Amino acid sequence: MSGTYFDQFYDSQSQDAEKLERSRFLGPKVKIIFALSILQIICNVLSNERVVMISLELYFVGLIAGVIVGIIYGAILISMSKVSDRFKIAGVCNILSPIIAFVAGLIGGAALVIGSITLLIMPFVAMYQEIYGYSDTLSGINNALSMKWQGIWKSMITWLIVMIVSLIVMFFIQIIGMIGIIVSAIAIIVVSITRLVCIADTANVFNNYVAYHNK
Repeated sequence: MSGTYFDQFYDSQSQDAEKLERSRFLGPKVKIIFALSILQIICNVLSNERVVMISLELYFVGLIAGVIVGIIYGAILISMSKVSDRFKIAGVCNILSPIIAFVAGLIGGAALVIGSITLLIMPFVAMYQEIYGYSDTLSGINNALSMKWQGIWKSMITWLIVMIVSLIVMFFIQIIGMIGIIVSAIAIIVVSITRLVCIADTANVFNNYVAYHNK
């Protein structure tokens, strides 16, 4: 009986130490991920094709900066694979996606088609693995936020499906299809903002966990 009690006690102590070490390791890195996410949004805006009409130089700055930020973002995620292999997959996809987009854009033709197909798949693989990486590592530290991350993925996929269905419907009933596209586009923007907030919250949870247990 006593052996069982002490085994449970030491298991609990070991789990607490692992959570503390996990939080100490991830807190600063997730903060960097948050900053890089902001930079990615800026790069995406600058590398939009409409920017070409305003300034070709600005467009290429956004394009090149997007590649650099994507590589750094991916490298940080790969470094986080120490606590979850999901981050490694997400990191590799994040590194390859902007490189493929950049090369395909320069070459054009068949490369652009292949690149476009690849870019339709890789970002979702990266997003899925990153989201569930956060969810897994938050488990036992902040279960509510862990579940919220899973909800973000489900919401994103749901609204993407709605958008695809709306695109198909638009060929038959244009008004209904257009309404569906607008609604799903707004919903995806809202989910994307929620994702950004959750990255900040995740960094804070890890840092606060360390601060609390270091008192």
